Amino acid sequence: MRWSFPILLATMGALAWLSASSSLPTEIFIFAIAALGFNVLYGMTGLLSFGQSVFFGGAAYCCGLLGMAYPLGAPMLTLAGGLTGLLVALFFSLISLRSRGIYFVMLTLALGQVGYFLALTFKEYTGGENGLSGLARPDVTVFGRVLFELQSPASFMGYCAAVLILAFLFVEMLSRSPLGSVLTALRLNEARTEVLGYRTRWFRLAAFSISGFMTGVAGALYAMFLRFVPLNTIDFETAEKLVIMTIIGGVGSSLGPVVGAALFLLAADLLSPIWPRWLMIMGVLLVLVVMVFKGGVVDLALARIRQRRGAARDGALRAAGEDAA
Repeated sequence: MRWSFPILLATMGALAWLSASSSLPTEIFIFAIAALGFNVLYGMTGLLSFGQSVFFGGAAYCCGLLGMAYPLGAPMLTLAGGLTGLLVALFFSLISLRSRGIYFVMLTLALGQVGYFLALTFKEYTGGENGLSGLARPDVTVFGRVLFELQSPASFMGYCAAVLILAFLFVEMLSRSPLGSVLTALRLNEARTEVLGYRTRWFRLAAFSISGFMTGVAGALYAMFLRFVPLNTIDFETAEKLVIMTIIGGVGSSLGPVVGAALFLLAADLLSPIWPRWLMIMGVLLVLVVMVFKGGVVDLALARIRQRRGAARDGALRAAGEDAA
């Protein structure tokens, strides 16, 4: 979609302007990166994983521990989080990619619970139920020289926005690349793709790795954002959020996960003080998207735009034919 990047910039600008006095835009940008990573696995490749919370939370813990032990800058910690998510995703793939369908989904769910209980068990590293505290937010440094301070909420929001833009552009390029075409073919018909000569297991492994890296980057940013790593970052709740965000926003485009993250977190911020059971609204919306709209908010909007353009084009051709007659 040629207008996807300008729409992304407009959405990010509107979020930053409407909530300039809060940290909500920063949180939206972080979860949008994680949702983009999940969409590479689900929307592009057709693999529904409930283990994303381990990529996210594992990277957050790794970022926190490295930041406490070494004077690393924000880019290095962000990269370390991505590599942590990548390594965890590779471990997941060695086990879960041997299965298909519901068995694959249940394996990722089980592995996610294993990650949660490991974090709960090793309290000397993770803090257990109390979480990992005492984290400091590093600045953007090169060889010990501070290039850009991230201590203020506005500056860190700008850093997260820059990472989101890079992640979005990467996913857009991936969707148009030969690798993206093969991943889409896997989602549409894996058996036919394998018959064409592609080693589908390696391509599924590539999708898992890319998804793990992007989700790990988001986890590292979340640790720097909170300056604290709570236990629920590695809980099933985080994986559930990413699934809901992506499906509500729409899996058919790169904009869908970003819009879904914004809708979910805006609803949480605005509705939770009014109605504690606000998640029921998200549940109803999720059912409508799956059963009625057959796509997310962005997919539905794009379908309406295409429909109107087609109607306008048909009207113009009809008018031209009447004039010629």
